[in-house]
Amino acid sequence: MAGRIGRPAVAGSPVRFSLSHGEGVALLGFAGTPIGVDIEKPPAQDALSHLVPCLHERERAELAALPAGERPPTFTACWARKEAHIKGLGIDLARGPHLDYVGAGGEAAALTDWTLTDVAAPDGFFAACAVRDENP
Repeated sequence: MAGRIGRPAVAGSPVRFSLSHGEGVALLGFAGTPIGVDIEKPPAQDALSHLVPCLHERERAELAALPAGERPPTFTACWARKEAHIKGLGIDLARGPHLDYVGAGGEAAALTDWTLTDVAAPDGFFAACAVRDENP
């Protein structure tokens, strides 16, 4: 499968799944429609200047309006939402994560044909799940 883009699947099964892991934690999602999950740990404050340009212009504006100390966790919640949605779409980051607005505020943005939600995660982590609506 090297070089292929798409959602993971079990041949002959209607169940779709997604996996995210790192730093001793994992998140798995299962659904009857395409699904994407992501779990992330906030980056260092000084790394944000390199990462924020990858966000949608509205997300960048939402982050800029926050005090500096609130930006790393807010960025991470936004990035987890973004990665979950991208995984659900079955594409990779080369498409441009700045193209879709998922929200950098307290709640995930409403997406056409998708349900995007924040997911409970261990302290110090942020997680999200994106599930394509049954009848888009």
